[in-house]
Amino acid sequence: MRALAAALALCAAPALAAEPLRVVATIEPLCMLVREIGGDALACTTLVPPGASPHAYEPRPSAMAAVARADLLVRAGNGIDDWAGPLANAGTERWVVLGPECARDDSACAHFWLDPKRAGHAFASALMPLLAARAPEHADAFVAREKAFGAALLAATYDAMATLEPARGSSFLAFHPAWSGFAGFFGLVDLGAIQSHGAEESTPGRLAELIRSARAANVRAVLVEPQLDPHTARIVAEELGARVVTVDPLGDPRDPERASYTALLAWNARQLAAGLAKEPR
Repeated sequence: MRALAAALALCAAPALAAEPLRVVATIEPLCMLVREIGGDALACTTLVPPGASPHAYEPRPSAMAAVARADLLVRAGNGIDDWAGPLANAGTERWVVLGPECARDDSACAHFWLDPKRAGHAFASALMPLLAARAPEHADAFVAREKAFGAALLAATYDAMATLEPARGSSFLAFHPAWSGFAGFFGLVDLGAIQSHGAEESTPGRLAELIRSARAANVRAVLVEPQLDPHTARIVAEELGARVVTVDPLGDPRDPERASYTALLAWNARQLAAGLAKEPR
């Protein structure tokens, strides 16, 4: 009788919840977008740790182990995370490149997530069907979350436009060539970057040309990023009499103001608006 009662109790117990889909992304912004659709149905982890640059990242054995355990692997492509290529050997069929195909020198395309229109397109056209195919039992929830995020992204984009409206037409120099897509979308002018491509710094001749162009355009800001050494950018800013402004292309899950896609968009808009203001705030 006791055995029968135990068996009946087991039958009456609720079924164990399915484990979340395990997603590994190379950089944090991709996880941000994945989490917006997936919610509790997935767990997304990032290979490049907070505060590190994907251009200088070297995968550790722990990265290979994370890739081996993952159900889905997401990378940006276009030179952002080329180091992920060898890791694909751990699961080629599970790797997905979220970024569009770009020309080598098209930094706006390569850093597609910094343009909210491009990010929204990748979210709707690539991530949504991808996750639905991997976890069809959550397809309806994914649709609902996609609609909610679409509305939130639209609202955040309009808020960022309003924040940056006083700075429309203003020019800046960047240390890292990531911000031309963001600038174009919000009506700013990216005059160029101190790093010419990836982690390569400009030659002295090109740097002198950048400084001349920046001086002629009355540049008020030189952009730096938490993941990169700002030393050269500070020297250029001092030469121009410009402000050094910190922006962040990757975000940081440890900081609530930069832990989600819309929060990071708002944070970068505020940083740039303050840095490009005619008078210090």
